[in-house]
Order: sequence, then structure tokens, then C-alpha cells
Amino acid sequence: MHKFLIRRIAQMAVLMLFISALIYLILNLVPGGPFDSLRFGNPHITAEHVRQLERLLGLDRPLHERYFRWLGNVLRGDWGESWGVATGQPVLEIIRSRLANTAILMGTSLVVSIAIAIPIGVYSAIRQYSAIDYIITTFSFFGMSMPTFWLGLMLVIVFAVSLQWLPAGGVSTPGLENDMIDRLRHLVLPTAVLSLFQVGGWSRYIRSSMLEILGQGYLRTARAKGLSERAVIVRHALRNALIPFITVVGLTLPELFGGAIITETIFSYSGMGILYYNAIMASDWPLVQAIMVMLAFLVIASNLLSDVLYTVVDPRIRCD
Repeated sequence: MHKFLIRRIAQMAVLMLFISALIYLILNLVPGGPFDSLRFGNPHITAEHVRQLERLLGLDRPLHERYFRWLGNVLRGDWGESWGVATGQPVLEIIRSRLANTAILMGTSLVVSIAIAIPIGVYSAIRQYSAIDYIITTFSFFGMSMPTFWLGLMLVIVFAVSLQWLPAGGVSTPGLENDMIDRLRHLVLPTAVLSLFQVGGWSRYIRSSMLEILGQGYLRTARAKGLSERAVIVRHALRNALIPFITVVGLTLPELFGGAIITETIFSYSGMGILYYNAIMASDWPLVQAIMVMLAFLVIASNLLSDVLYTVVDPRIRCD
């Protein structure tokens, strides 16, 4: 296990270096820049003024020199300052101010989705072709097919506008930022939107995996030994069915950082998703670069975590 982890971490370091260079190259070759809005929105600002601002930010230097300077600053923990979203503020402070909100929202939806998807997926497989199975299948396809922006708007209209049971958006009510009950009420609608989409797909993964496992001979052997049906399903069938499911869930872990752009926009939820969107629209490349590099790292790290979790679920699998 130790050799495997050391090898994978070394591979991650090399891969992250190439990814960071690619992200930096693409963003800096995109037409436009942080001062385009100044040039076209104010006739008194000339091209010479823009060049002076670029010299202040070091944008007049060669691309490779700028990249290695940026990389050195990143390794020291300095991700630069925002150009547009919050001009002059350190990028890490901006991300830190939004990350907690996104982690709460995405973490809650992740836990709710897993808690619902696994039981209904297992039950659907056990009761294959029954009325319950057809109902769950219909619900799953409904959840996967429903556009999140439409579902979010419908929930706002029904529960926030018509019934007035829940707030229409935001993280908390002004003045009640430390009220946990108020924050939970603001989480209900966006969590419902995200969870419905995830449950629809994940329950199908669990069902298909369980159907493959239920026909295996070792389950008949477990029943012949006198194990209860509950023990056969939970201890033997489900543990093996979770292996492909771990891969699917592992790939969604970066969403805990990246957030959900559409959902956060609909509910005016101050998280990483809407921050990422605003950074792109403002050509705030230091902020966009930081978010993209961190997301890339989380994707690679989540794959490593999935490989390690395989050994926990199935002891027959060895990372070595």
C-alpha cells in the first residue's frame, strides 16, 4: 500500500504540473483581458493607459516567464489578487469566503443522495419487475431527465411563492447568519434539486450492480450456510455492488469544491459555482486559474481515494 501511494502521489505531482501549465496557457491565450471593459466603456482611457496597467501586473512579460513566476507564487501559497470580482483582494480569501457555503450545500446533497439511492436501488433489484421496481425506475428516469433550472424554478414558485413555507434563495436571512434553523431552511430547496438529479442516476447504478451480483453462486452458498436474507444482501451482495458505485461517487467529490453553477444561480446561493461563473464573465484570470487548478487536483485526488476505498469494500482487492 505504501509503495502504491508513493507512486500515485508522484504521478499526481507530475500530472498537476502539466495541467497547471495547460490551464495557464489557455486562459492567457483567450482573446480579451481584465481591462477590455475599461477601454470600451470609457473613451478617456487609451491603449497606452491599458499597457501601463498591464506592465503593473506583469502582463507584458513573456508567457513562460509569467507562468513560472505564477507557479512559484502558488507553491508559496500566494495565488495572486483578483482582477474583477473583488479587485485587489487575495484569491485565497475570496475562495475561502465561499467554500464553506458550497461544502455545506454539496455535502448535504451528497449525504442525502447516498442515503436515498442505495436503499431504493437495492430494493428495486431485489423486487425486480415488481410494481415497486417500475415506480422506482420511473422516478429515477424523472430525476435524471428533469432540467435543474426548471425544477428549481418550480420549487421556488410552489414552496416559496405560493405556500411561503421556505425562503426563495440566499444562504441565510439578513441578521440571522448564525441561526442554524434559518440556514437549514435555506438549504432545503437547493438540496432537493441537486439530490433528485443524483438519486436518479445513482439508484440505477446500484440496481444494475445488484442484479449482476444476485445471480452469483456464492450468494447461494451463503444462504445454504444458514445466513439470513438480510445478512446475505448487506454483507455479501451490497459490498460487492458498491465497487462501481464508489467510482461514480468519487468523481462527484470535486463538486464539493466547485459547486453547482445553475442551482446556485437560481437560488442566489453565495457559493463556489456562482463565484466561478462571475470570475469568467469578469475575465478574472487569477481567480479562474485558482479554481480550475484546485478542481483538477480534486479530480485526481478523488480517483486515488476511490482506489483506496476499493480495498475497504472488497478485501480481495490489493492496491499493490
